[in-house]
Amino acid sequence: MAAPKVILINFNRLFPPIAPLALDYLGSALEEAGIEPYLADLAWTQEPYRFLKDTIKKDGPFVLAAVTVRNLDDSSFLSRNFFLPEIRDLVSWLQKEGNLPVVLGGCGFSILPAEVLQYCGADYGIWGDGEETLPLLAAGLQQGIEVTALPGLLYHRGGRVRYNYPRFVTLPEKGYLSRRSLVDNHRYFVRGGQGNLETKRGCSGSCVYCADPLARGRGERLRSPRHVVEEFRNLLDRGIDCFHLCDAEFNRPTFHAEEICRALIDSGVSEKISWYVYCSPEPFSGELAYLMKKAGCAGINFGVDSANEEMLSRLGRDHNQHSLKEMARHCHQQRIPFMIDLLIGGPGETSETVAESIEFVKNLDPLAVGISLGIRIYRGTPLEHELRSRVFSPTADFLYGKVKDNENFLQPVYYLAPGIGEDAYSYLNELIGDDPRFFSLADPRKDRDYSYTENQVLMEAIEQGHRGAFWHILKKSQTRSLPRDNIQ
Repeated sequence: MAAPKVILINFNRLFPPIAPLALDYLGSALEEAGIEPYLADLAWTQEPYRFLKDTIKKDGPFVLAAVTVRNLDDSSFLSRNFFLPEIRDLVSWLQKEGNLPVVLGGCGFSILPAEVLQYCGADYGIWGDGEETLPLLAAGLQQGIEVTALPGLLYHRGGRVRYNYPRFVTLPEKGYLSRRSLVDNHRYFVRGGQGNLETKRGCSGSCVYCADPLARGRGERLRSPRHVVEEFRNLLDRGIDCFHLCDAEFNRPTFHAEEICRALIDSGVSEKISWYVYCSPEPFSGELAYLMKKAGCAGINFGVDSANEEMLSRLGRDHNQHSLKEMARHCHQQRIPFMIDLLIGGPGETSETVAESIEFVKNLDPLAVGISLGIRIYRGTPLEHELRSRVFSPTADFLYGKVKDNENFLQPVYYLAPGIGEDAYSYLNELIGDDPRFFSLADPRKDRDYSYTENQVLMEAIEQGHRGAFWHILKKSQTRSLPRDNIQ
């Protein structure tokens, strides 16, 4: 019997493009299991369905089509664009025109797996990591054997969606993840300004609003530093030397972050690369900042959320004003550019707490500050449990979005504290003033645009050769403070 073939479909066509990391890892997992992966990368075509039709005809027959759902929506309080209708149309086309069973997966899918599967009408879903379950599903379908016991699998039975709980993979054993051979990563680097990889999965944080623990697991699963270095080398061989690490928080746990840095330094790879990360303000030591700088770190995005200590407690954060000052001090000492992200409008937020956060962050002197207004509600988070005790109605003065007939919050619904005032946008702009360090998603006038999607300034800068995290490219492009060759 010939090896089964699986077509992996990247349906994310937003620009600047971001390499579909999950599909690259899945491709390696399929190859490891003796299954042939084919990538249909729709980011590069203006006619996605014609491209799919040609691929299925030329490279098939396929036993299965796998579609990644990276996000449910655009995470914007203002636009609240819902992505699943397009995925639903794709699933229907694959089933009818491609005559293929469809499996969904990805971080967005794993937030509400049963609801997404039902909405999109796919045949199967994989909740959590797919590297073990997807090859078993493909092999089982080709052999015609029962597959419903596979870990993390969702399927239809008796008119209902059934599911198995996920078994998250043990990453240190998965050396094949370092191959990165399925995706044209160099093309993404040239058009998107950065490569990507992950050093761990999962998040043990206690943020009341965050869906990452639901989608990726509540405990960190750590990759071997040796395998991470090997992955950097494989991407370097493809001409990629600037990266964004996709970990939820690079510095949790600190010992692993330090091990990654030391491995990069000892291997000599650190001298050939630059990289950006997300970090938590706590724990963040001077030793870690030193190692990160020496290992090639070119910038850090800190999810600070607030600088008011009562709000931090309400949001489930474990840092405070002292740790924020220490975080900034360590970055300034090592000359690491850093950005701060604020999340305005959580339960208990008032105009006074907002003013305190803005003023405090200004004094930390980051290179950039981003502001998100309103908190997306996800089912299963502590925030959702708290709000369930209140009356949910379309006229509630703290809910925005599709509240009616959307009890599971599959479509975007946002919480915004009424205590901020009637015109939060104007108030935020008044507090920010002309401070050039601030982006703002909260500004409907778009004169301080922090949206990366289809951002012309950002795309032009990348085309001119700028490389790095999008926030760093944008900030440098807006200030015109450095020539192209100095922008990492």
